[in-house]
Amino acid sequence: MQETSRLGNPGPERIRIDHPEDLREWSNRLGVSVHELKRIITEVGGDPDKIRAYLNTRA
Repeated sequence: MQETSRLGNPGPERIRIDHPEDLREWSNRLGVSVHELKRIITEVGGDPDKIRAYLNTRA
């Protein structure tokens, strides 16, 4: 199975909490610190759509 880019690929993607490069890239995209992103992932999981929805409810 060939691994495809997680950030440029449409469809299901997960932010992997145990991969620092994922955390850095997604923290920049979402406008939160890596520490905050880790905390959110432990609450809602690694689905970027769920994380965006969580962040939208805080605003």
